[in-house]
Amino acid sequence: MAPRLNQMFSLALVAGVGVYTGVKFFEPMVIEQLEKDGNLRKDIAVPKYDSEGELVGPDGLTDSQRWEVVRKENNLPSLADITKREEKNSTNPDDKKAA
Repeated sequence: MAPRLNQMFSLALVAGVGVYTGVKFFEPMVIEQLEKDGNLRKDIAVPKYDSEGELVGPDGLTDSQRWEVVRKENNLPSLADITKREEKNSTNPDDKKAA
């Protein structure tokens, strides 16, 4: 009985994750098409998306823009800065041979 229950639980989990990610992926496209067709309801608040499909908040900023503001306020390095620093401090033996 346990293997059958395990299979059913796994199937339900995969189906749930599939539906959730599918809705998140197709939501901006469906909203855009409903707006074009004039079938979008006006009495329900509709989330706004930028040209890349990223959710725009009430302040007009996307999540990545909000994180940049937080990084600057707290003097945190960006991922690109960290990567450059790691490459600079790397002790790769192949780099020493080329020099």
